[in-house]
Amino acid sequence: VKYMEAAKEKDPQNLSLLQDLFSLYTKVVVIEGAIETAKEMLRLGDEQHQDSQSFATRYNNLGDAYRAKGD
Repeated sequence: VKYMEAAKEKDPQNLSLLQDLFSLYTKVVVIEGAIETAKEMLRLGDEQHQDSQSFATRYNNLGDAYRAKGD
């Protein structure tokens, strides 16, 4: 996790990296990290004018993280 977080610090606009970090957080049950990363992916996707399918996937990721948290 720390290596992925360091990579994020170096390239915070990289949606692919954020998706990988989100997946890692969910696998190791760092739910708050997963939620924050999912929110960040949504914000960046909006700034980069991602297509609607990408937004749907990112909202689904956020919902999955909240579900894992119990919210």
